Amino acid sequence: MEFRRYKLFGYLNLFPGLSGFLYPVFLNNGSLYLANGNIRYIYSFSPLKTNYIPFVEKFPCTTESYCPGNHYPHVYQKENGEILFGTENFLCRKLKRYHVNNPVLQKELEDFFQEVKLLRSPRPLLRYRMVKSIYDQNLLWNDHD
Repeated sequence: MEFRRYKLFGYLNLFPGLSGFLYPVFLNNGSLYLANGNIRYIYSFSPLKTNYIPFVEKFPCTTESYCPGNHYPHVYQKENGEILFGTENFLCRKLKRYHVNNPVLQKELEDFFQEVKLLRSPRPLLRYRMVKSIYDQNLLWNDHD
């Protein structure tokens, strides 16, 4: 079975003045999509609703494309406006010593580090429980669309 490939197009930034994680946006056959997945992998793609298109910022230059099963490309905006994107491990390394002045946004970053730490855990049962929990949360989240 061959999956359609989705080109990384840009990111959805609903709160332009704040630092934090952003949604990667993908392009396929002239339409924009969001990825569904967990911290590590993409499960599927869903069309981006048209009322969100004005909040999409295009990446200046990228040729990367993705399909289900690929690593999820995380996008993070620092307080100075710098945009970082890559796998969870890449962002963890880049943001390890980064501190956000807003305590709520700092907590979001610390939660991300904790999830990455659990994924790196050598204990398979702990890792399984964590991934299953995230998957179950995604199922609940998608039920309320």
